[in-house]
Amino acid sequence: LKTGSTSKAKFCLSATARKDDIDMIAVIMGAPDYKVRFQDAQTLLNYGFNVSELYVDENTEPLADLPVEGGVEDLVPIQYAGEFRYLDLSGTPLNNLEKRLELPEYAKAPITKGQQAGKATYYLNGQELGTVSIIYTADIQKATYKDYLKKMNNTGKTDTQAIQQQKAPISHYENDLKEDSSVDTEYNYGVIKNSNKIKGFNPYNKTIFFYYLIF
Repeated sequence: LKTGSTSKAKFCLSATARKDDIDMIAVIMGAPDYKVRFQDAQTLLNYGFNVSELYVDENTEPLADLPVEGGVEDLVPIQYAGEFRYLDLSGTPLNNLEKRLELPEYAKAPITKGQQAGKATYYLNGQELGTVSIIYTADIQKATYKDYLKKMNNTGKTDTQAIQQQKAPISHYENDLKEDSSVDTEYNYGVIKNSNKIKGFNPYNKTIFFYYLIF
């Protein structure tokens, strides 16, 4: 890489080499002659390569989509933010290296592309070596009640199935119905249960009827 010599520093050298995707640099100062500096640099580089082992996980395998709660989409794709590299200098075998994924059971809308969803943590013999972020790869907007109606109709699910799947965002209608004493009916997350009191209402159709659409 670079050679140099002075009367005080004597013969000096900075050398570099690459092997098995590992880059090494050796610096020699105060060598008695120009031949020795090259020999010493070679010795240092060989030693460095002998005691070093590089672990690389490119993280190219696909990850399963995460379920979305309260979003216009039911699933959101995720992926690793990048690769993981670890350089071992202790001579410890890396075949025991372990990767553990930490992900939530579901993602809560709204979701921003590039937002961290979780992480992959790497361990060697129980010791943490490092982490790689797992990120969302799509934007998911928060669903409105119109989105829920459209989604339930498109999926072809019964009212009860649809509500059980998406009941959290509309659960506050329970309190509205409780407080309205004029509504003489039972309720289940906004769905009229005693629908036989309503003329022409089919409780098994694919349309969910909220109290504010009826009363």
